[in-house]
Amino acid sequence: MSSDQGIKALEANSDPFVRGRGVQMQEIEARRDRLARQLQDLSAAQPLSGFLVLAGNLDSGVASNVLSDFKPAVPLTFDGVFSALIGFLAGLSAIHLCAWPIRRHYRRRLERRRTHDVIG
Repeated sequence: MSSDQGIKALEANSDPFVRGRGVQMQEIEARRDRLARQLQDLSAAQPLSGFLVLAGNLDSGVASNVLSDFKPAVPLTFDGVFSALIGFLAGLSAIHLCAWPIRRHYRRRLERRRTHDVIG
């Protein structure tokens, strides 16, 4: 018996529970077909346009399972944020320290020009 024949047999049954199961199976097959089309569209989509494919045909069951299983790649704990802040400040200090001789050179040069323009 094919899937369509099985669903028709369930829907033709006199028992309301079995008829309800036929309706559920029809909805499950429609969802399966919709997800299969979405997978095809997602496979054919360009890398960044995949978000539009997902957003256009969002399946609430899949989305809720994804959100419940999601774990960020970088855990945002107090220690992680504190370490990132220390690293940022250390990097910023290193950049300023490396740029200090250059800034000093240009400031002296600017002062010499001003002095030269006032005197000359």
